[in-house]
Amino acid sequence: FECDECRYEVGVVRAPASLFTDGLLQTESPRRERIRVPLVLTGEVQFDERRVTHLSPPVEGIVRKVHVTLGDRVRRGAPLIEIESAEAGEAIAATREAQSLLRLAESNHERAVMLHDKEISSQKEYLQASQELEAARIRLDSALARLARIGVAVDSAGGLLVLRAPVDGTVLTLHAIFGEAARPEEILATVGDNAAVWIWADLYERDLNRLAAGPLPAMVTVKAYPGDEYPGTVDFVSPAVAEASRTVKLRVAVDNPRGRLLAGMFATVQVLL
Repeated sequence: FECDECRYEVGVVRAPASLFTDGLLQTESPRRERIRVPLVLTGEVQFDERRVTHLSPPVEGIVRKVHVTLGDRVRRGAPLIEIESAEAGEAIAATREAQSLLRLAESNHERAVMLHDKEISSQKEYLQASQELEAARIRLDSALARLARIGVAVDSAGGLLVLRAPVDGTVLTLHAIFGEAARPEEILATVGDNAAVWIWADLYERDLNRLAAGPLPAMVTVKAYPGDEYPGTVDFVSPAVAEASRTVKLRVAVDNPRGRLLAGMFATVQVLL
């Protein structure tokens, strides 16, 4: 390594013995190993959908109160967002009306049974009271089912709908502002954890034959943390090809214990073939 002539000798590496005894260099014997050729793809970090829950209001309304902020830890059942809904108010009113009609139908039916037993009223009047009672029960059951779908109680004041945490976890996203309109097609909050995330990458159709069967190791990097690598596993390849781009979605599962990989980050994925 000091001789200008011999340090370029083909097939020969020279170094003083002191570098080996000090542990700076070590010797290895040649051996056969499987070569892993990386297939480099571009992807995006997303939540592991098995670990999070997205909350949307079942009916339209106006946000009246937000109980949490982004990053809060919540317990299952904790109130997150209160929404005032005219549709919920109508459902509550309809349920109360159905309860009142049922009580009236029950009273009329009891009277009809008593008169029928004493042979004072006709069979027709008795059957009509029974039919009205059954109709009132069906009407109340339908109104209660509607309330259950909306998620409000009969005694709720002013049609107030409360979105509650479905699981223990962290508020990962929050898009609710006081006075803002809330619609069923919009996600107001996401609750769960990001201790593991998914990276969805686009694989060109021409590279499909390079993938082996079964899980494949992968390495993920992001621009936010240069030099850091996050090992993962390719656990799913979409069975459909996107017509416009001729690509297939490939999913890499990555552990994210420190939460450094954030949903929405762009990532470089090296699938080790």
